[in-house]
Amino acid sequence: MLPVLFSFGPIVIHSFGVVLVVAFLLSSFAFWQKAREENYDEEEVFDLILAGSFWALLGSRLFYILLHFDDFGLNLWYWVSVWSRPGFFWLGLVVGGLAFTVRYARQRRWDTFEILDLLVVGVSLGQALTHFGLFLSGAGVGRVTSLPWGMVFPGLFEKRHPVGLYGFVAWLLVFVLLWWLEGKYRRFDWYQKFKGDARPGFVAFSYLIVAGGVGLGLALLSEPEYVYLGVDMEAVTRAVLIVAGLLGIYMRSGAKFRFEWKSKIRAARKRKEDVGWHRRRKTPELE
Repeated sequence: MLPVLFSFGPIVIHSFGVVLVVAFLLSSFAFWQKAREENYDEEEVFDLILAGSFWALLGSRLFYILLHFDDFGLNLWYWVSVWSRPGFFWLGLVVGGLAFTVRYARQRRWDTFEILDLLVVGVSLGQALTHFGLFLSGAGVGRVTSLPWGMVFPGLFEKRHPVGLYGFVAWLLVFVLLWWLEGKYRRFDWYQKFKGDARPGFVAFSYLIVAGGVGLGLALLSEPEYVYLGVDMEAVTRAVLIVAGLLGIYMRSGAKFRFEWKSKIRAARKRKEDVGWHRRRKTPELE
């Protein structure tokens, strides 16, 4: 761990802060690159990145304050004083950023699902680097373990899972996967509709699935932070993301259309058979 990169008198440069800046720049570049490939206006993409980041951070901060309201109360100075009372919650980051992105896309008549497909590629890279920053700062601490790769963190005496390092590796693999999927999912036969076109949204919903899976795995290796009636709410939230992602892919895929088409064919055949049956019943009476 390396919580402080260097210090010069009263000036202290923390590794986590530096990694956050790098994460923002690289994730923004990944999103910009994907949006550029799809011929989006570069200035509008930059506006989305800057404004979306602000609303995402604001949502993350507000969620954290609500979850720790006893520590903040109605003191607005505590709310904005992130240097003396730091804290953000990932779900607020998602809600704030998603709400602004959807609104921004609709104002410019963009395909909302398409822009979300491109956005989550960059977001996954940012999450990987953020977890690495947590590891460097000594914050990504998991449960006690006897495994050989367990680590002793500052202020603790037992080996624990380096959850921050796990998250860095996992999200880096997710970034590679989503980058690949964004260029390939349109060729998946099972996802296409009848004429071979594939509706966007596949990458965004795939992100929900892997985000839920990675988060659930990390939550099980960590001490629960938000517990209600003995239930780890982090794990529950991640499970909900997985279900939402699976349902989303099904609803956007060609499998749903083929199912509906087959249902219509069966219904038409049944009506035809019923009409024929009634005609056969009426024939003797007419004679």
